[in-house]
Amino acid sequence: MRRSQGRYFSPEEITRIKLLLHSTDMTLQEIAIRMGCAKSSIVSINRNFGIREYCGRRRNWAVSLVIQDTANSNDPNNGTPGISD
Repeated sequence: MRRSQGRYFSPEEITRIKLLLHSTDMTLQEIAIRMGCAKSSIVSINRNFGIREYCGRRRNWAVSLVIQDTANSNDPNNGTPGISD
């Protein structure tokens, strides 16, 4: 992953960017400034790892949730509308 002309991100920097994308409401530009790189680099990392989803406007990004609810996974009626106990 390129950081800028001739310089690449270290694995630690990529991990930090992924953390900022996932756990903060900072804009992509703010993350780029904090990490000392171009906004296009942050967009590229986001696209590669699918952390934030573009929601139709440049300012609207949603964090992708890939968390499975295991607490209710044994309930046979889980997710079935219209069924009550």
